[in-house]
Amino acid sequence: MRILLNKIFATVVVLFLGTSSFVLNAAELLDTVDTGEDTWEVYQLTNNNTWDQFPITRNGGIVWKGSYNGSGDLEILFWDGKDTTYNISDNGISSEYEPSFDGRNIYWRTFSSNGDGTYTGNIYACDGQLIASYNLGTYNPGSGYPPSWHSLAPTTHNGYVTWAAYDGNDYEIFLWKDGETTQITDNDTHDYEPQVYNGQISFTGEVNGIMDVYFWNGASIENISNSSATYQKNQDSHLWDGKIVWSGWVSGSGGNKGAYEIFYYDGANKTQISSYGGGRHSFEPVLFENEIAWHWWDGNDWEILFYDGNQITQMTNNEVGDLEVSLHENMLSWHRFKEGNGPTEIMYAIRKYVCKMY
Repeated sequence: MRILLNKIFATVVVLFLGTSSFVLNAAELLDTVDTGEDTWEVYQLTNNNTWDQFPITRNGGIVWKGSYNGSGDLEILFWDGKDTTYNISDNGISSEYEPSFDGRNIYWRTFSSNGDGTYTGNIYACDGQLIASYNLGTYNPGSGYPPSWHSLAPTTHNGYVTWAAYDGNDYEIFLWKDGETTQITDNDTHDYEPQVYNGQISFTGEVNGIMDVYFWNGASIENISNSSATYQKNQDSHLWDGKIVWSGWVSGSGGNKGAYEIFYYDGANKTQISSYGGGRHSFEPVLFENEIAWHWWDGNDWEILFYDGNQITQMTNNEVGDLEVSLHENMLSWHRFKEGNGPTEIMYAIRKYVCKMY
């Protein structure tokens, strides 16, 4: 006999100054996924013809970049996990990108042209505070490369905010807390993709053509992935309480193509989690405690995979792209393309604990 027990999520309490809100219709149950231990219910949060992207889930709520009420320019939005969505940025600026959310604080970046081929980035808090203006260099500010989409995006945790900025020669890592900004790296090579947890940071560093994942523990920097060949590229790290996941290149053998696979560092040891090969890449992993989620190329489109510490479960299986997954406690969120590579919508899945009675 199996009984599904609903998980009660804590209400996120955030002060929204000058924001507007609207009520969503009840989300429709689209699918259920059985991992063998638990069952996940999959829902669609948004349903419009605009681009809803980059969801971050914490404490049962979701923050993302999307169109408020399905119209107007794209803003930073917050869904409370019940029936109300708040317009956090509410400013008419169309260049908001990549929100970060730690369950209480929300930050995001904007960009503007300097007129000389370079761009300036700005990081805002949900109360409208501008906490940093920084050089984005000459890269395409709408994408975030190099080397992946979120290379220069801010991330936040427990009052800390980190980002990567161009110093005129290369990208360096910066950390902000309570109005004070500290430069963490200072070298002649690129450092980007920072992820912060309680003031510690994981990031991607590139030295002599080798891309590795590094960890700043608050006092010193350690090379975690520690590659030895220039074709090895490690990126997309995510940090949680001293543990790190990332996407790293694994060469093929016996005529098979290589692929980016998921690696996990538990604070002492490094483990390869996925091993698909054949060009079926795994990117953008996220970590909560010892659980990991990421998007994976199945040969046709991108799907969401989930690792519970013991086994990998494919959470989506369709003919459209599912990417940019976020994971926290018993909730996943991601964005999904409509058919024909149309706009994206926000999806989420909630774990229903299964009680087995013998």
